[in-house]
Amino acid sequence: LAGFFFGMMIYKPHIALLLPLCLIAGRHFEALIWMVATAVALVLASLAAFGLEPWFLFIEQMPKSLEYNAIDRLPWQRVPTVFISVMKATDNKSWALAAQGISTICAVAACAWVWMRNQGLAARALALAAAIPLATPHALDYDMAILVIPFAFLAWQAWRFGPRPGMLFMLVLLWIAPLLMWFASHTIGQQVGPAIFIALLVYALIYPSGGGLSHRLTPPSVAAAP
Repeated sequence: LAGFFFGMMIYKPHIALLLPLCLIAGRHFEALIWMVATAVALVLASLAAFGLEPWFLFIEQMPKSLEYNAIDRLPWQRVPTVFISVMKATDNKSWALAAQGISTICAVAACAWVWMRNQGLAARALALAAAIPLATPHALDYDMAILVIPFAFLAWQAWRFGPRPGMLFMLVLLWIAPLLMWFASHTIGQQVGPAIFIALLVYALIYPSGGGLSHRLTPPSVAAAP
């Protein structure tokens, strides 16, 4: 079931980008198989319904989207990516692309590390949600709806086990992040989204094997069973 819903995410390729890697790092191969099968089925259905032309147009438009960001044809306050942040700071597309490349590599590596080393659902959800906008130049503010998933896991754990160091701050940051990115970026004239995502990703990394992020969502009666 998880693989099926992950496969449905290919309608947003930049969000689905990290999912296969996470499933491989976490050794969830059955979910990975179902994700791939679902994605292939959706692609075949789209080809049967609409043909190849939309796919050609999609591939053609992808570079143009990045160019629109570079020349401010899109509202940069709504694009919380490293590319936009460096572009606003330097007005140099080459530097922005280089910074985005470094960010993508680091975000992918950090996310995979968390999924490989940590069985906690909250840590995994937080790492994935924070790494997605750091790994792509195409994220928009409404994509940040994914932050509600780690928020829900962290809130449950804070209630069930008590808040761990820094957890309450992370909950507040997750809750206000979409508005904070817009208002703060508007106020200072610089995209602050990447700084927020880096803080969230670091928090997931520094609790790799304990401290409230590693608890499974297991009922006490089940956890206590021999």
